Amino acid sequence: MTAHQLPPRPIHYYFNSRKFDTTFGRKHADNGVGVDNDYNFVCEAGDAPESLPIGLIVILSIIGLAFVCCCCYCGRTSMAVCMQGVLDMLEHYDVRRRCYRCMSCPCLRGQAKAPATPLPMHAPEAILVPPPSYWRCKDTLGAFREVVSDNPMVREVASIVNNTASSKKTVDRKGEVPKSFEIVSAQRCEDSILWSRYTKQRGAIKERLIGGAKTRINAKTTTHLSEEMKQSLDPAVNEVFLFHGTDMEAVENICSAGFRIDFAGKAIGTTFGKGAYFAECATKSDEYAQPKPVKVGLLEETHRAMLLCRVCLGEAFRIEDFDSKAERHVLGSTEYDSLLGDREAKVGTYREFIVYNESQVYPEYVIIYKAIEQHPETMV
Repeated sequence: MTAHQLPPRPIHYYFNSRKFDTTFGRKHADNGVGVDNDYNFVCEAGDAPESLPIGLIVILSIIGLAFVCCCCYCGRTSMAVCMQGVLDMLEHYDVRRRCYRCMSCPCLRGQAKAPATPLPMHAPEAILVPPPSYWRCKDTLGAFREVVSDNPMVREVASIVNNTASSKKTVDRKGEVPKSFEIVSAQRCEDSILWSRYTKQRGAIKERLIGGAKTRINAKTTTHLSEEMKQSLDPAVNEVFLFHGTDMEAVENICSAGFRIDFAGKAIGTTFGKGAYFAECATKSDEYAQPKPVKVGLLEETHRAMLLCRVCLGEAFRIEDFDSKAERHVLGSTEYDSLLGDREAKVGTYREFIVYNESQVYPEYVIIYKAIEQHPETMV
């Protein structure tokens, strides 16, 4: 057997804990001492293979992680946060992403100098909960990701959006209230990884809420859903469809990798704590949708984006007044899973729903729209 035909060595063969070849030379001829492969280091003959001390393993791992972080365009400032991102990446490895959770990477914000290099996907795992019956992708044995759009979907989404529209204006509104919304496009994101993460969390909440949530939430969106969408919801855990207004770039990131709770408050305030905010009225979410000029032929139009998300609220803690640290009622609680900021009851505006666990949200629909006409209403 020639040197280049040597069988692969176990890792501890090249890193003997008792004695190293300090030159780390690369041999090109088999001298009976080590390996002549250009990619393997040499250890002295007679050294018994031993594993590294655990302390050295930890140190080498941290150095390696720091090196990887320096080589990717990551803006992380906390090693602990970055390590958590790596752990999550390993759990949800996906060919579509360089890093599953590291949304601070410019490549995921569309700012990288070059496209991210695809990572190999792990062997697909079975999806424990089948996707909704109206999805195009129904494979429960493999990974999938598809963006679906058709005319009936656009009409359904337009009905939900405009039937939940309101003329009420809050202090967060810049300008006048749109009278209606024209849907430019509607797309459904069918993603096996995000779906598995969401249904796993939904199942955990249902297991804890024996007999279902004590307080049932009837979202205004539910009345206007198609029958198939209604049947796909689990009312026992207060699963509802809610809107989330944002900008075009964030929509793409959210649909690709899910919500990021640690980004809460960077674009808008945190009147009910650091969480993901949702509304049952499209007009409320429109307050946070960022306008973007778009060329349509020779004309320029202003488009906005919002998401229609599937949200598992579970047991909701209800408050009426603003509280920037409201997450304390939910995080660490064994009773509550989300928060209901009921400003409708307090001042007659809107109800907001906040979750502090990103796994409780599935970003199902991307809605691109135009705001039509204006309502000169008095601020409430």
